[in-house]
Amino acid sequence: MKKTTLLIGLSAFVFAFFVVQTPTLKSMIGKFVMQIDLITSGEEEPSTNVGFFIEDRAGRYVGYDMYGEGQELGKDDYSTYRVPKNADAACHSFWAGMGETVYLIQKKNTVEIYSRKEYEDGDPTKYKKVKTVKIQ
Repeated sequence: MKKTTLLIGLSAFVFAFFVVQTPTLKSMIGKFVMQIDLITSGEEEPSTNVGFFIEDRAGRYVGYDMYGEGQELGKDDYSTYRVPKNADAACHSFWAGMGETVYLIQKKNTVEIYSRKEYEDGDPTKYKKVKTVKIQ
């Protein structure tokens, strides 16, 4: 009985430790939530999942994996990364000489995800729509 209680307590501690260690940033997009989860799986090249939950259909999740460890951008930073002022949320990452900026924008009954790459030795690419999600 004591071993079982100890095992359950230890499992709860380990689970809580990993949940607390995973940074999650949230911004409201109307009825939607934009969430940035840092994936730190011990791989040589980290990636960040940029996504949002749609509150219809019991919390449907839509995401996009970007290169590097992403950080949410404040509205004050949008001009630095040429993110449109009307974007609902944005984040930027940079790792090993390459970076990516991603933003989300709600348009009537869709949410669109745009991305651009940047390299240490050159100009960033133009933003390209990487995903469109229909919402109800």
